[in-house]
Amino acid sequence: MDNIVYPNDDFDFLQLSLGNPTSLQGGAYMTKILYKEQPLYIQTPKSLTKQGFVKHPKKYYVELMFDNNDEKLFRWLENLEERCQKLIYEKGETWFQNQLELNDIENAFATTIRPYKSCKYYLLRVNVKMNYQTNAPIVKIYNENQSALTIDDVNADTNIISILEIQGIRFSSRNFQIEMELKQVMTLNSEVFFDSCLIKPGERERERERARASIKEKQKEEEKQKEEEIKVSVKENHINSNMIQENESKDLENTIKENTIEENTIEENISAELKEFDITDVSTLETITLKKPNQVYYEIYKEARKKAKLAKKEAILAFLEAKNIKKTYMLENVDDSDSDSDIENISESEYSEEE
Repeated sequence: MDNIVYPNDDFDFLQLSLGNPTSLQGGAYMTKILYKEQPLYIQTPKSLTKQGFVKHPKKYYVELMFDNNDEKLFRWLENLEERCQKLIYEKGETWFQNQLELNDIENAFATTIRPYKSCKYYLLRVNVKMNYQTNAPIVKIYNENQSALTIDDVNADTNIISILEIQGIRFSSRNFQIEMELKQVMTLNSEVFFDSCLIKPGERERERERARASIKEKQKEEEKQKEEEIKVSVKENHINSNMIQENESKDLENTIKENTIEENTIEENISAELKEFDITDVSTLETITLKKPNQVYYEIYKEARKKAKLAKKEAILAFLEAKNIKKTYMLENVDDSDSDSDIENISESEYSEEE
């Protein structure tokens, strides 16, 4: 059936409409909810039931128990209520003697779900049509193999999926309430995991193998990254090396050019300064006499002695100047070093002799 929908955020609530109200026993009225001018059916998520099928004196009902994580369903039901309230408000002038405000309709509207067990679950109460001749509920129940079951096969521990008909809105002078009817049920097999041993000794070894494989893969990635870094480093070094070689080549070329220029300049200067002489008459030249070795050494000794006397003279002058400063400014507390006492032994007469 095309008009069985899944309650989610894609549902177009603007396609909903209300039928003309019909009167019920007790002074209440019923208006059908239509989707694209057809009855509206929804398939619910998996749920439990609070007590299975409950028999009332005149009817059966079931309280579907949904987990608090079924937010899409709760949001869909909330949007359904809001859309129905607006549709009733739009029909107000036709249906009611006195026009109702939207706020009054919202306050008189009964919510479709209610929290259960500290909001861990939410209950949705749905009616079950009954055969008044046999007093048996009229609902189809199947298991996952599509085998027919009875209401006795559904209890508080049975997981089910349901198809509901959003029948309409029941209202009186005091309240408004959306009526839903259970049309079909499928029971789901219980997922019993721990009735048998599930521990596998080989699983631990597989975990180790996966861990080793993960470590090897990580090592490969690290080695690959290191190789890429080395390649980049070698490439950069190669570029730097080429740049250095180019710079060195340029510097060498410039140095060679400069040396060539200098050599050419020197050659030009030498060629300009040198003059060629032709010696033909040797008798006219002066005689050159070489000094004896002892004479050369004696002159070296005299030069060294002269330098020593000058140094000695400068040392004596510096000492006398220091001594004069000490005496002038009465620096008697200043300690003299051993080297100063050695210089004091040198008399001024000795300085005079040097003069």
